[in-house]
Amino acid sequence: MRPRIHPLVAIVLAAAAPRGVDASTPPAGFADKVLLTVDTPTGIAYEPGTGAMFALEKGNGSQARVIRRDAATGTVTTALTLNCVDPINERGLLGIAFDPGYAGGPPNRFVYLYYTREVPAAGACAIAGTSGSRNRVSRFTESGGALSGETVVLEGPVLDAATNHNGGTIRFASDSTLYVSMGDNASGNSAHPYARDLTDLRGKILRIRRDGSIPPDNPFVGQAPKRPEIWAWGLRNPFRFSIDAATQTLWIADVGENTWEEIDAGIPGADYGWPCYEGNAPYRPCTPPPANPVFPVLVYGHSGQSTSFTGNTIIGGPVYRGGNFPASYAGRLFFGDYESGWIRSAAVGPGASLGDVKLFAPDAGAVVDFAQSPSGCLAWADIGTGKIHETCYNGSADEDGDGYTVAQGDCNDHDPTVYPGAPDLCDGKDNDCNGKVDDGTCAQFAGPDGRVDGFVLSLIGRYFGVCDPSPASQPWAAVDYTKDGCIDGNDLSVMGVVWGCSGSEPLCK
Repeated sequence: MRPRIHPLVAIVLAAAAPRGVDASTPPAGFADKVLLTVDTPTGIAYEPGTGAMFALEKGNGSQARVIRRDAATGTVTTALTLNCVDPINERGLLGIAFDPGYAGGPPNRFVYLYYTREVPAAGACAIAGTSGSRNRVSRFTESGGALSGETVVLEGPVLDAATNHNGGTIRFASDSTLYVSMGDNASGNSAHPYARDLTDLRGKILRIRRDGSIPPDNPFVGQAPKRPEIWAWGLRNPFRFSIDAATQTLWIADVGENTWEEIDAGIPGADYGWPCYEGNAPYRPCTPPPANPVFPVLVYGHSGQSTSFTGNTIIGGPVYRGGNFPASYAGRLFFGDYESGWIRSAAVGPGASLGDVKLFAPDAGAVVDFAQSPSGCLAWADIGTGKIHETCYNGSADEDGDGYTVAQGDCNDHDPTVYPGAPDLCDGKDNDCNGKVDDGTCAQFAGPDGRVDGFVLSLIGRYFGVCDPSPASQPWAAVDYTKDGCIDGNDLSVMGVVWGCSGSEPLCK
């Protein structure tokens, strides 16, 4: 079988990698900018509270760095120089996550890193009684923009000679447990593939507490010799995965072998079938065969396969939630392809399904990680050029015709009842873009039964016989919804669309 080229190629092979890009071409209405440039970036994350960008450098020699870019000033500093790193091929400094209590009260300022620890037989990086590189998750403490004080919370087994398939993503769920992806150490064609071995952490999604202890509801707790850290198994190289902030679903992008790339919906205890299956297709005989393999929710082929789009190395990204992208992007999972250099998105549907795949950027270069910024932009790292990009919706057009653009503060430019200063219509929306839904202003529009309905609409109608440019005596008649200088029947028609005339909708509660 041919060796796969993966996102974290050795520097000496850089010429064979896809060319990076200085700027991509996202859809109309979006603008791409380069936020900063670092040396071989592998991972990115935004600091809670400040919005500072933290970027990981893969490593050079036996050192790797964490770079911090201040959101307010743009100043770039080194937050950490990490020693004893093995950066060969796909190894190195690979993943970052901020503790859920990082900016809480009181804040703990914990930052977690996933990296390959070099352990030689002798020297400054040696560990007594053992040798050989292994992947680990360690916790550091931030102070004044710098990280220090390593505490190891998870350590994988000593790695085989193969230097690829290391995984490397770490993400916190809403219950403050930490999910970790660990690749199969390129053992899929060996007599003993680690992805099939529940006594080994490789080829798995792992789940631990913040201190490294085991959550009691993990699927293999109490089933020794199975490792209790394992949450899901049968994976090849789940290099990047994300956790949907709305549903807590894990979306696992598992890099394929020769034919298929896949996205799996995370299920505790699930066996995703590698190397018995690649995507949905049989790959090699397994003894015993998987009892109940879980197949991908999305697959696409390599060049020559009869799929609507093709690629070679999938890179998973976030499900877009909140932010200022047009409403049509809400609930869409972003993902890219390192070798083919594109970014796409898919709609998340019922039952953790994916569909309606659309191209977002055809020229993203060697994309290796994604993050959604606090301002709602899509950030991504291009290891080919070292550039960290932010693709933002520029809001130059007033798409819903309400008189405001995104740049002017419209928090939903696809809904004409939503804009800065709009009346709160008690319709389950943040109409006035103040960050609150159906807040205090909406109660004034309710009738005596607490409802905004046909009864109230009939009362409002009495105030709209003529144009009245001055404030009326009733609050519901004092708003020029259409912004034409008159409070009249045109404004009533707007309210009629929003409220309806059924006389029964309890829109204010």
